[in-house]
Amino acid sequence: MINKILRTRFCFLIILLFVFMVFFTACNTSPKKPQEEQGGNKPPEVPEVLVEMESEILETMYDIDAIKGIEMAIEEKEKEELPTTPQAAEIEVETEGELEPEVNVQQPQQEKAGNGQKLRMAIEEEQIIVPLLKEEEIEGTTAEMSEPPEAIDEVWFEIGHKIESFHKKWNVLEADLRDVHAPQDQIDKFEETLIEASEAMMQKDVVSSLFALNNLTSYLANFRNSFTSKVPGPVYKMKYHIRQSVLYAHEEKYENAQEHIDKAKELKNGMQQQLAEKDAQHTAEKFDLSIADLEKQIAAENFDLIQTNAAVVIKNIILIQDTFKGSMK
Repeated sequence: MINKILRTRFCFLIILLFVFMVFFTACNTSPKKPQEEQGGNKPPEVPEVLVEMESEILETMYDIDAIKGIEMAIEEKEKEELPTTPQAAEIEVETEGELEPEVNVQQPQQEKAGNGQKLRMAIEEEQIIVPLLKEEEIEGTTAEMSEPPEAIDEVWFEIGHKIESFHKKWNVLEADLRDVHAPQDQIDKFEETLIEASEAMMQKDVVSSLFALNNLTSYLANFRNSFTSKVPGPVYKMKYHIRQSVLYAHEEKYENAQEHIDKAKELKNGMQQQLAEKDAQHTAEKFDLSIADLEKQIAAENFDLIQTNAAVVIKNIILIQDTFKGSMK
């Protein structure tokens, strides 16, 4: 009888201990936050400083690409420089038996408009990648010029201010990249290229500056892969390759130009399934056709048409970009 009572009490204690443990565990378990339930390891969105830096780099490329055209306009202006007094075309007319000069003063406003037109024509004649940048609605400060400056150093002086801005933005972006554990080798290469671009701009080297700045956009495209974004990083990398192809074509390095076209095609093919899921086969087809046209002109070594067709390719890449953003069906 006693043993039976002891067994009953022992079972009761066991049950009581079990209930207590369950209650204690429930009280000390904090509920999961919504973001943890939905995936707490999701990377942050692309930081604004990366977007700002990319835009500033492209705007600087626009201004540097305009340099040679501006120099031509300055030289032309100097040849036609007017004296400090109004220019007069002296035509002898008879007035009361005497010959007097008839003064024909050129209107300053007409002169300014003429200089502005000559400036735009000179820039278009010498430009390398400005047509591609215009497709992205990128413009530098030189786009606002109404007439040539007194000296080209004025333009380089303004461009020089961008160097400090690039380094300040990079200091912010680098911290963001380390937070998401971006590849260290990519960070190191960006820093090296940033120094290279800065030195090229300080040395007023147009072509070297354009190549180095465009290379920076390649690394920025890679950095996007470390963040959350509707638009895949390869879309931006494709634009880099097209710009790089045109730069090489301008230097008459057509094999290098074709290599970058091949890389752009590989990136697009890698997104083929994603584009199909978004019903963007027609957009993808337009890209393929424009790339084929560009390749024909690279093979023909026709730089003017390379520029034209490359701008069309950039336009189609923007359509792909819009597809991922959701602005197109």
